[in-house]
Amino acid sequence: MRVTIDLDSKNPFILFWVLLKGLCICKKLPDSIRKSPNKKGYHIIWSGLNITENQMLRYRRLIGDDENRIKLDSSSKKRVKQILFTKKRVRY
Repeated sequence: MRVTIDLDSKNPFILFWVLLKGLCICKKLPDSIRKSPNKKGYHIIWSGLNITENQMLRYRRLIGDDENRIKLDSSSKKRVKQILFTKKRVRY
């Protein structure tokens, strides 16, 4: 399972705080930190975690992901989860 945080802030202190919380909760450094496509903040990704989907949502809430996005992901039954379109490979 993967934990992805969408941080909507460029503030380096907020980024540091989120990384510190993620390090404590996920017990490892993030696999990826990159600027978000809209240039408003960062996407931080911890992958390969041996956790359930409910734990993933709890981790996102504790680390500081957007609460509206967490509610949407937890309530939507038809929404495809755990997709990273920048990492997705299409084979013909």
